[in-house]
Amino acid sequence: MRKAALLFIVLAILPSSGAGASAKPQVYSTWDTMEMDKVASLWLIKRFIDPPATFRFYPQGTMEMEGVQVDTPGSPYKRTHLATAYECLLRAHGLGDPALLHIGQVVRDVEINIWGPKKLPESQGVDLVLKGIFLNSANPQESVEKGFIVMEALYRALSVKK
Repeated sequence: MRKAALLFIVLAILPSSGAGASAKPQVYSTWDTMEMDKVASLWLIKRFIDPPATFRFYPQGTMEMEGVQVDTPGSPYKRTHLATAYECLLRAHGLGDPALLHIGQVVRDVEINIWGPKKLPESQGVDLVLKGIFLNSANPQESVEKGFIVMEALYRALSVKK
């Protein structure tokens, strides 16, 4: 009888603490322009930080957006001359997986090392594949979905690399 009463109390408390099934996924918002840093950041969120996350895309220049902004000037996760949005997310969430860190170097090589020679052999290839996806996608959501396939493939290849 006591176990049943305790279970009832626990179940009664859970929904009010946000742990119930009715909890809405966190919304992450960004501009509708596509580039490697943005797709890599959204993939990182969906794959390792907040799997139930949803994404909203707004026209470039929009400053008022729903949820957490990513890769926009008002975002805590934005590119600067020192770091990419992806690297900001890695640091903020304490992610130290070597494959994720290597992807961070690839993103940095493409997005921050714009004019210099690429430091990693895979940087130019991944960049070209993603640019092709962006050019052949009907909308930002399609670009992200296809880009996630590239990011996942890169992650898996780097995870088994010795």
